[in-house]
Amino acid sequence: MVDCGKPRDVAMADVVFGSHDNSTLFGATVRYVCRDDSIMLSTQSTQSSTQPNSSTLNSSYTCGPGGEWISPESGPRLPTCLPACGRPARSLPPQVKRIVGGRGAEPGLFPWQVLLSVEDLSRVPEDRWFGSGALLSQSWVLTAAHVLRSQRRDTSVVPVAPEHVKVFLGLLDAGDKRLATNRSVQEIVLHPNFQPNNYNNDIALLRLDQPLDFTELIRPVCLPPPHIPGDPPSPLPNSLGLVAGWGISNLNLNASPSDPPALTSDPPALTSDPPSLTSDLLQYVKLPVVSQDECLASYASRSGSYNITDNMFCAGFFQGGRDTCLGDSGGAFVMQDGVTRRWEVLGLVSWAGPEECGSHRVYGVYTRVRKYVEWIERQLQAAA
Repeated sequence: MVDCGKPRDVAMADVVFGSHDNSTLFGATVRYVCRDDSIMLSTQSTQSSTQPNSSTLNSSYTCGPGGEWISPESGPRLPTCLPACGRPARSLPPQVKRIVGGRGAEPGLFPWQVLLSVEDLSRVPEDRWFGSGALLSQSWVLTAAHVLRSQRRDTSVVPVAPEHVKVFLGLLDAGDKRLATNRSVQEIVLHPNFQPNNYNNDIALLRLDQPLDFTELIRPVCLPPPHIPGDPPSPLPNSLGLVAGWGISNLNLNASPSDPPALTSDPPALTSDPPSLTSDLLQYVKLPVVSQDECLASYASRSGSYNITDNMFCAGFFQGGRDTCLGDSGGAFVMQDGVTRRWEVLGLVSWAGPEECGSHRVYGVYTRVRKYVEWIERQLQAAA
C-alpha cells in the first residue's frame, strides 16, 4: 500500500488534510494554507503581492502512486508563503500625532525602505549620490525617476547604467552597511513621460539582479488601488502619512526643477561614511497632506516658475520646520489603509522650493503614486 507519509512543513503555512482521519495513503489530499499575514506563491514565482486586498491562496497536493505528494501545478515542489505587503514586523505608530523633528526608527519598522547609491560615469568629473526607494516585491524597487536619471546638462532622459547602482536593504545605520543585504541592479525603467524640467511623472522602477529572501527586516510595501477618473484626489488633504529617511543631504529639498536641485548639478561625494547624511540612523516623521489649492498658492507666491501638476501633491507644515526635510529623494510617503490595516505607498519624495528646507510655507512635493499603479503593474507583469 502506497503511503506518502507526513507532508513536509512549509514556513508560515498550515497543512489541512482532506479527510477526517488525516490519511496519507494513495489518493489522499492535503492543502497548504498560508497564515493570515502572508500570501502563497507558486514555486516559480518571484513576485510578492503588491495589492493589500490580495486573498490568500491554497495549494493542493495528492498522494501519488510513487509515494510523493504531488501538486497538479508544481509537481512535488512545495509552495512558498511570503510576508504580505504592508505588514511590518513591528507596528508603526498611530497616524494621529506630530513627531517633531523626526524619530529614530527601530529595526523592522520600515522593512520596505531601500538605500540607493548611484554613480554617473557619463559626466566629467564623475558624479555620485544617494537616494531612497520602496521595495515592492522580491525583485522590484519603486523610486523617483530623477534619482536614476543620468545627470546630463540637457533635458534628455537617459537612465544611469544598471551596474552603477547599488541597493541596500534591511538597513538602519547607513554608516555601517555590514549587516545590510545588498543587491546589484539588472534593469532600470524610467517613466517614459518623465519631464526633468518640472519633474512631472517622477517615478521609476529598478529590477534587482537576484530575488530577495524576505525577513523581519526586509518586506514589501503595498501599492494603493489604481486611480479612477472622477475619484477625489488621493491622498486626501489633511490626512497624515509617514516618511522615513536618513536626511540624505536634502538632495532634492533645497531647490526645485525650475532651478535645478543639487541632485542635478553637484551631488555630494559618496564615501563609506558619507558626510552627506544628516543622520546615519534611519529617522521617520508624520506629515500632513496639503490641499492642492494651498500647494499651488504656495509655489505661485515664490519667484521662479513652478509647475504643480495633478500628478503631484504637497505635504508638510505651514509653519515649516525640519520635519519636511527628512525624506530622501525617491523615498516613500506611506499611509495605512483603514480597512486592511496594511501600509501603502501613496507618494514618492520628488522636490521642493528654493528656500532653505524647512522654511515657512515650503512644502515637500511628492509624486502621486495612485496615478501610476497600472503602469507599475504592467512593467512587473511584462518582466514576469
